[in-house]
Order: sequence, then C-alpha cells, then structure tokens
Amino acid sequence: MRRPLSLILASVLALAAALGGCAAAPLPLVPVEGRTLTPGRYLAGVWRDPEFQPERASFRLAAFPVEEAVDTAADRFLPLLEEELRRAFAANGLRLTDTREACAVSGAIHRVEVQGTRFRFLRGRISAELEVSGAISQGERVVFAFRDRFRLYSPISPGAPAPREEELLLTRISQELARRLLTELLLHGPPGESM
Repeated sequence: MRRPLSLILASVLALAAALGGCAAAPLPLVPVEGRTLTPGRYLAGVWRDPEFQPERASFRLAAFPVEEAVDTAADRFLPLLEEELRRAFAANGLRLTDTREACAVSGAIHRVEVQGTRFRFLRGRISAELEVSGAISQGERVVFAFRDRFRLYSPISPGAPAPREEELLLTRISQELARRLLTELLLHGPPGESM
C-alpha cells in the first residue's frame, strides 16, 4: 500500500514541476547604463541620482525595443506597453511632452514570453513573463536606472481560451511594469526606511 502511494505522489510532484511549478532564478543585477543597481522596493534592481526629483520633471517616452519575443509578437506587445506607460504617467500627475529638454524614458525588453498556450486545455491558464531594463536621462546624464523580471498568470478557466486572452494578459503585464516603475520612481528611499 505504501509503495503505490509514494509512486503516485512522486509522479504528481514531477508533473507539477514540469508544468511550471518551479520559481524563476533571481535576476542578476548587472549594470544598466553604467550604473550599479541595488534591490529596490518594487523593482528587482534600481539606481537613482539622489538629486533627481521626478515630480518636478517632464518626461518623454522613447522606444523600448524587444530583443526576444517567445510565442507572441513584439509588434503586439509594444503598443500595449507604450499606452500603459502613458496612462500611468498621466494618472500619477507626471507631465509627458515631446520636447528634447524632457527626461527620456527608454529601455529594452530583453524577453517577453507567453507560456502555456499549447497546454492551456490541460492547465486552464496561460502565463506571461517579462524581463526589462531601462533608464531615465536628462540630456546625457542618467538620473534613474532599473531592471526587473516578473511573471503573471491568467485566471484559471478550463476549456477553450477566451478570444483575446493573450492580449489581455499582455495588457496586464504592461500595467504591472508601469505600476512597479512609477511606484519605485515616486516613492523613493532605501528599502526598509519609513516614508
């Protein structure tokens, strides 16, 4: 009786690990724009010029080229990301402008991946993973640099996928990046320090 039960338990654990039950490895904090990053409160790695005051600056969104898109198209993701960044900046009272004097918000999407579309009927959900780094610069001077990686899952819903499930998940991951970036940008201070 004990042997079959342990065999079944081992099989279930192996299946769970194979279907994505393992956590991602920590993101290495490699320098961004020549700045050494430290763990942030909301982003995996952050560097900030102590004199930079984002609430007094105006911003210009620059391109975020996609280096690697897996099981999704970069041209589907980039407009969603740009729209969510615009909304988040406006919602937080930060001025967006196209002048050259504004702080440029730029970066690179190192990897955007949608997983689970082939086995969605079995798992009942899909996931999206995003790895990004970027910087905010005033002219040639970098005032803020960041790096982050995270994953989001769609709600569990067995059966056929919703018509726009992948697009909705990519919108959610864009919103999450904008939320993390602006929260880190506006609520500054070392981790553990009360505000």
